[in-house]
Amino acid sequence: MNTILLLRVGLFLALVLTAFLLLKYLKEHKVLNSVADSVYEKAKAQESERQAEQQMLILLEGRQEKTNLLYKLDLLVLQSNIRKFIPFASTEILLVMTIILSAAGYAGVAYLTRIYCFEGWLMELFTPETGKFSPGDGEKVLPMAALVLDITDGLLRIEFSDPSGERNVLKIVLMQAREVTP
Repeated sequence: MNTILLLRVGLFLALVLTAFLLLKYLKEHKVLNSVADSVYEKAKAQESERQAEQQMLILLEGRQEKTNLLYKLDLLVLQSNIRKFIPFASTEILLVMTIILSAAGYAGVAYLTRIYCFEGWLMELFTPETGKFSPGDGEKVLPMAALVLDITDGLLRIEFSDPSGERNVLKIVLMQAREVTP
């Protein structure tokens, strides 16, 4: 019995030491900084590109009601003041963070953030992975006619249609962790 306890303690200490050495390595080689900088720059560039496209449309077609869902999501990010707390927040980063956090567990129980369309609305529902729910249980986020999510070879493809029937496609490259040489 004592041997098993000693083995468990030894394995735990080895795990802690491995985690410490990994964090030290990542810090020394600034891996996390370079990955975070790269993701932030790509998200900023995509947001700037969308804003430039909007400005070009205004110049070409005059001021019109903006119904594009990505534009509405950008507005929600701006209006929520989330950038006070998360300065790098953008629509793309928040979508990816939602997906990542939904895969994480809460207090030892796996939870899912379910994102789906129901009766003309984009819905969100945070529930235990094995929990039962009905489609109407979710929170209404935005009016939306259809939603299709697909991940293939590290590319997250989000295809959606707003209530007017306008089809939109958002593509996000999911980067894998890899060693970065200074």
